[in-house]
Amino acid sequence: MYQAIEADIENGRVKSPELQMFPAVAHVMITWLGASGVKTYPKPVFGCAKGLLVLSEDFDEPLEDFSEYM
Repeated sequence: MYQAIEADIENGRVKSPELQMFPAVAHVMITWLGASGVKTYPKPVFGCAKGLLVLSEDFDEPLEDFSEYM
């Protein structure tokens, strides 16, 4: 009988909460998503966000909302 479960494989070990229902020895067939199913992002380069964040001149000044606590 075939049975399908969804699990993650990390460092060669299968991790799934559904594994408790399997016997100690089981014959398995593994299929996985190809490269098209996995999103990859380019490695960030140091300084790539330069100029995207601008702080106001009074950034370090105390806020009026907290004046009663200071």
